[in-house]
Amino acid sequence: MSGRREQSLSELIEQVSAALEAVRNADTAVGARRIAEHLESCGIATSESSVSRLLRKFDSQGWTRQIGAKGRVLTTEGIDELQRLERMRRHQESDPLDVRSLKDLHNLLVARRAVERENVRAAALKMSREDIQRLRRVNEQHNRAIERGDVPRSVALSFHRLVGASSGNKFLSSMTDLVFDQSLDATEAALDVIVSRHMTERFSVKEHSELIDALETRDADRAEEVMLAHINQLIDQVAEFRRTNEEHVFDSLLQLSLDRHQRR
Repeated sequence: MSGRREQSLSELIEQVSAALEAVRNADTAVGARRIAEHLESCGIATSESSVSRLLRKFDSQGWTRQIGAKGRVLTTEGIDELQRLERMRRHQESDPLDVRSLKDLHNLLVARRAVERENVRAAALKMSREDIQRLRRVNEQHNRAIERGDVPRSVALSFHRLVGASSGNKFLSSMTDLVFDQSLDATEAALDVIVSRHMTERFSVKEHSELIDALETRDADRAEEVMLAHINQLIDQVAEFRRTNEEHVFDSLLQLSLDRHQRR
């Protein structure tokens, strides 16, 4: 069995972009050796034979055209594809909610931890009796969904959004909206698959219940302790997934979730 690691989606995009860029920037038709050298200079480990296979794929897509033994030149279709990839790369770099890797997912959860520990401390001092009752109803809905065998993602996220909205701090509320934005639905679905391997969904209901009790008694320290334990467990599960699975497994989960989300 080969020990070669499969590329992640982001790595593949980077490699294809760099190879097309090398062909575009060459004064004349360029061969696999020069393109491999360009990729190496960009920090992308490769070989001349790997680049040759990549170029044949480019030919089949109509992105490059072979000029005898001299090498390849970029076609109009190739220029269009390179520009598309460059736009995609700029979007990924500029969009803070564009989760494309397990590292991105880990960093998202770390950001949530920072926001939510402050949310619960503020909410412990601000929440009304009506707010507490609303949280209990949402948590009951969460529990019933689990008992039915449903995936209670939207209910669980509503719980966290409600806590943020009850903080009484407009900046924390805005940051909560950001880290729980609906554009992250596909990411949430991929996270559900990771978490489901540990069968810990019911523990979330228990932890949410403990958090509500702490908020009701205005115990900010206890509320923060429960929230940190809750999110740290998610972070640990993602870290374990990173240790035991290749990056491409998460790419596949995320792409499947995106496809399902777009078909809705």
